[in-house]
This record gives sequence, C-alpha cells and structure tokens, in this order.
Amino acid sequence: MSINSWTIKNSSNHNVVYQSNTVSSAIDDEATGEFVYTLPFSDFTETGNFYIEVEGIGRSYDFEISKTVYNDVFEIIMKGLYFQRSGRE
Repeated sequence: MSINSWTIKNSSNHNVVYQSNTVSSAIDDEATGEFVYTLPFSDFTETGNFYIEVEGIGRSYDFEISKTVYNDVFEIIMKGLYFQRSGRE
C-alpha cells in the first residue's frame, strides 16, 4: 500500500494544521507483519495536541508537541536514580 498524502490535525477541533505527501521510507516490518512508514514533519513547529491521519489507512494516537513534553519523564527518572543511589526511600 502506498501513501499519497497525509495530514496532521489538531486533536481538539480536528482542523488540518499540516499537509504533506512526502514519505521518507516504507518497510515491511517482520516483527509486526505490517508496513511501517516514516512521515517527516520536522518543519512543523506548532505546539499543542495533534494526530496524524492517512486517508484509507487511519489515524494515529494523539501526541503532544511542546518544549516541556519530556519534563515529567525527566523528573521520574531523576527521582528513581536518586533513591537508587542514596539507599533511602
């Protein structure tokens, strides 16, 4: 199956915020038995919650783009490392 075009849509109002027909790669993934596509959108800089929709295939899960998207993960990892090293709980 080939992808002719795909869009990024805002999760809250479902408006199209980015559209492209570029596909970087498509591989037949042995682990999943599915075709896996790489859709480049590094030039998309808007922040918020979005999903990718590909006509005839479906949509992705919602994802967030922000400067602080990894802050919670960083905090959790640092706390885990601290307690592991300090011997305290």
